[in-house]
Amino acid sequence: MSRKTGPVRNTLRRNKIAVAVALLLVVLVGVRLALPFLVKDYVNGKLQQMESYVGRIERVHIALWRGAYSIEDIVIEKKSAEGNESFFSADKLQLALQWPALFRGALVGKARFDGAELNLIQSENRAERQLGNENNWNRTLSDLFPFTFNEITVVDGVVRFRAPGISRKEALVLHSVDFSLRNLTNVFEADQIAYASFDLHGIALGQGSLQINGKLDPYADKPTFEVAAELQNVALPELNPWLETYAGINAKKGTFALYTEFAAAKGKFKGYAKPIVSDIDVTAPEEDKKNIFRRAWAGLVELAATLFKNQPKDQLATRVPISGDIDDPNADVLITILNILRNAFVGAFSSSLEHSVNLRDMEKESED
Repeated sequence: MSRKTGPVRNTLRRNKIAVAVALLLVVLVGVRLALPFLVKDYVNGKLQQMESYVGRIERVHIALWRGAYSIEDIVIEKKSAEGNESFFSADKLQLALQWPALFRGALVGKARFDGAELNLIQSENRAERQLGNENNWNRTLSDLFPFTFNEITVVDGVVRFRAPGISRKEALVLHSVDFSLRNLTNVFEADQIAYASFDLHGIALGQGSLQINGKLDPYADKPTFEVAAELQNVALPELNPWLETYAGINAKKGTFALYTEFAAAKGKFKGYAKPIVSDIDVTAPEEDKKNIFRRAWAGLVELAATLFKNQPKDQLATRVPISGDIDDPNADVLITILNILRNAFVGAFSSSLEHSVNLRDMEKESED
């Protein structure tokens, strides 16, 4: 009997280990199968805890080997605006570790939104107003992933904006939006000229194009950034709902472009906006043509456009310089008027950015 004790004990030990391993595998498989549902409940719980907004998701997919998970069919709505369209929605949000940064010793994440739609609504009624400034979205995004985000990307997004008197179908729409914000955490020292950078490309109002790029210091005590934006080839008739509502005119033809640059540092900023309207032809809205005052106003606008446009290039343009404190921006009206006259009688402004505003110069001016 004693000779068999050793082999029997070894067999029993191996059986116990096999059973323990099998049980562990069953538990791990069970946890893995349950994980998407647990994460879904967690995410929905966090989206329900926002102060002015409420959100929900439909599905979650886990990719443990990549340190990532994806959320599908996200919808976020403002609690007090029952008649509004959703504030934000997306087909998919992917949250993952950023492996290249990990190899450099930084444990950070990245977020990618696919098919995102953002609906912004300006309203005199605070309950209906939907601009997103009532919630800390950085905190909301951070609640969904345990690591600080270093990169945020949007692919094929839509931004829609409307104001009082403007219906949803008449809203200003920017579609096919691609946006990228990079290097949010791996910011070098300021004297190495390295900041977080961002760029955006999109199609505005049917055929217009919008391009924005810039950089910022996310760790500065006061807003520190530079931005350059170009909006081109917008057909004025696309803006008729807005022109009729807020200016009392109707554009039969014409194109609109806007070039602007801003830089801010140490609580101050400066920049310019350069709107350019070409080949303009305006009249009173059809329903107002019997109103003599409306017709007179439309005629006055058309006369002003004729008087102040650059005749050889058939364009009306001005350069609006803007500068001041972050909390007290101001536009120099006198210089604006002089620029209109200059455009009319001296020469048309070039249809491009000037590249005359940058963050480095702004920081030096703020130190003086």
